[in-house]
Amino acid sequence: MSLAAGAPTSQAGGRPGGGAGVWAGLAVGIVLLRTAVPLCFEQVFDSDQAVVGLMAKHLSEFRSFPLFFYGQNYMLAVQA
Repeated sequence: MSLAAGAPTSQAGGRPGGGAGVWAGLAVGIVLLRTAVPLCFEQVFDSDQAVVGLMAKHLSEFRSFPLFFYGQNYMLAVQA
């Protein structure tokens, strides 16, 4: 009986765990693809979006419960 007979081998003929590099490369490719869209197209961020974002942040932190939009007394804050 030789020592090589008891050595573990992979079923596919390659080294064990060799597919990790493929998955890591695929993950990096997906991240690069997802970041290409925001970088290539112009982002429009105005004060209306900032006010709604600030109201949503305050709601999520339980700091306040705004009934109306900040700075206005006629639009309900249902959207935030």
